Amino acid sequence: MDCGACPPVWGNGGASGEPDAIPQDPQPLGHGEDALGKKAAVEFMPMQAGDVQQTHADVTALHQAVGFQPGTRLQDGLERFVTWYRAYHGC
Repeated sequence: MDCGACPPVWGNGGASGEPDAIPQDPQPLGHGEDALGKKAAVEFMPMQAGDVQQTHADVTALHQAVGFQPGTRLQDGLERFVTWYRAYHGC
């Protein structure tokens, strides 16, 4: 929706450009566990109202406007974030 005075809002999706399934297994958590070197305590609950099974951000408008194209895989981003966080906070 363009109200004339509103700044644009863009989706910023994953590196693949393909829809991402919301997993019912802890595989993405495994990436975080690998980066942190710790095991997560996970308790999966039933789907709740408003939960989605798949998500997809169309980054076409973002790319056309500013030339940005997502290119970081989840695992790589988590590892880089943990490295930055530990360095920044000295832990």
